[in-house]
Amino acid sequence: MKILALDTTTKILTLVVSDGSKAAEYNLEVGRKLSGLLEETIKRVTCAFGLELNAFDYFALGLGPGSFTGMRVGMACIKGLAWTLNKPIVGVSTLDILAQGVLEDGRTIIPAIDAKRKLIYCSSFTKNGGRIKRNKPYMLVTEKEFLKFAPKGCIILGDAVSLYRDSFSKIEGVKFPDKDMWFPKAHNLVTLSLERIKERKISNAFDIKPIYLYPKECQIKSI
Repeated sequence: MKILALDTTTKILTLVVSDGSKAAEYNLEVGRKLSGLLEETIKRVTCAFGLELNAFDYFALGLGPGSFTGMRVGMACIKGLAWTLNKPIVGVSTLDILAQGVLEDGRTIIPAIDAKRKLIYCSSFTKNGGRIKRNKPYMLVTEKEFLKFAPKGCIILGDAVSLYRDSFSKIEGVKFPDKDMWFPKAHNLVTLSLERIKERKISNAFDIKPIYLYPKECQIKSI
């Protein structure tokens, strides 16, 4: 099964090309240059892997929450490819992708993404036998609200850690993974996509939607 997977919801563009037996992953800090780099990066990685775009069985995409601009750019790209090539799409929340990157079982995992405006995108997961289970909805919370729901002994990861580490450190027994794990990795997106494909949780270019947590009236304002 051949999958092209990418997440563009943070400052790191992460992209994987997988044929089921081997994979090539590419991670690049793009900042505001995403729209100019995404198409070229896809071409470079697929060519290096020796595949044409029409050879893929599925396209997989990180749905957010995250950067409004990054989400729209990634969504437009994958929807365009899927519509043109008549391929299905597997959508996965960026919070799920972050949680999947934690190797430790048993602890509560809380991915925390900076939502700007002194707010945090987050949720709560547990992992058992390599599979994650979400225990809370996807949330947009204040720092104070975050501290209320985060339990002792939890694992917190994501770019919000760099902003709120002093505050998060007040949680008893909290653990912060290495900074390299604070951003989504496309190979974790592939792992979760394969689970969803088995469960027939797939979409198409017309139905796929990003995960926006800000109220609709806020989504068109600068942040």
